[in-house]
Amino acid sequence: MPTTVFDTPKVARPSHLSELRTNVAPAKARRLPSSRLQPQRAAQLRAVADDDASSGSKEDKDDDEIKIPYAGVDTDWREFRARLVRQSAGDAAHSPAPVRSGEEADDAAPSSASSSATWAHVLKEPEKGCLLLAHPLMFTHQQTYFSQAFILITRHDEGGSQGVILNRPTAYKIGQIRGGDALCPDFAECPLYLGGDVGRGITQVMHSHGRLKDVEEIIPGLYLGGVDAATRAVRKEQLDPLSFKWFTSYAGWGPGQLHREIENGVWFCAAADASIMMRHVDHVNTTSLWHDILQIMDGDYRALSDEMQKCEQRRTPDPKVEFLGEEPPEEIQGSGESP
Repeated sequence: MPTTVFDTPKVARPSHLSELRTNVAPAKARRLPSSRLQPQRAAQLRAVADDDASSGSKEDKDDDEIKIPYAGVDTDWREFRARLVRQSAGDAAHSPAPVRSGEEADDAAPSSASSSATWAHVLKEPEKGCLLLAHPLMFTHQQTYFSQAFILITRHDEGGSQGVILNRPTAYKIGQIRGGDALCPDFAECPLYLGGDVGRGITQVMHSHGRLKDVEEIIPGLYLGGVDAATRAVRKEQLDPLSFKWFTSYAGWGPGQLHREIENGVWFCAAADASIMMRHVDHVNTTSLWHDILQIMDGDYRALSDEMQKCEQRRTPDPKVEFLGEEPPEEIQGSGESP
């Protein structure tokens, strides 16, 4: 089959991997207030702001108060940090909704594919719950399943890092996997995503339902696990089957490996609202999540996304990913049986 030729984006390929870093300077690190800052302390901070601005008008004082985000015992520190980043960039008009506790975030979490991120910003260092966006000039010939990949980091510690690719749907659905028939039939049409190239046979489920049993919180409003509890809830028509995302295998990095790859420009590292991570993608628009985050990050990231979209309009769609040429996973963990 002939190869389709398309223009490359206006992004210079460096002569050495270490020069792949983006031209955008990471957000300047700052010491954040404690997420357990008590209301009394917040009131003291506002009082100091009033004293410092005592020579100004009442409107000036009100403006000063608005610039101090409130942080309580149940504050989601990621959204608090996003507010600080927005305000330091002078973009208060587009600041995210008020910070929420974990349970409130769970109640407000989306269950459909129509949701979009409310905020996103660059990170200098990876952390659990962060996002990796592959540099568009990487993985063009080898490990192509990472090409313009959009990865959620589910574990990051001294022992290494793990994550799942959020935008690589396979040719399979849950009903086609051995063990899938033990789950609620409503899961049968749920797409199965390729999470990475490590851990063949391991299947994970991600969702926004924090009240299910046996789940692990990745970030407020986003969880892994709880297959049996999810099956029971869907059977009772309490939850939408498409509010779950299923992954086979995962991506893995050894100790310090992910840090080095980020420093060398292989990945853009970002934090974002949990809502976008539950969106489903089809085989034609696998890069949509990658573009959405870059557009929200703005600046040179938005410009890079714009150039890549011009190229993609002239590119032949890639075939469906089929587990690196292997068979689908043999089974799904969890019996799916009612107690």
